[in-house]
Amino acid sequence: MINVSGGNVNAPFYSFTDSTGGVIDLSTYSFQKGLTYDFVDGGVSSSHPFMVGEDTVNNSPHVS
Repeated sequence: MINVSGGNVNAPFYSFTDSTGGVIDLSTYSFQKGLTYDFVDGGVSSSHPFMVGEDTVNNSPHVS
């Protein structure tokens, strides 16, 4: 589980933490192919929502 918070208009746009509150730096985090990652809303701004995908037009509930 990766908690996502923030939604600032300037970098860093979001903050990411693990289930124990430890900070995750996505620029160095090693995602593993074949594993599932849950991104959980931990206080994301409604004016700058967090999305995962290729673009903001085609939003799929699943990213491969």
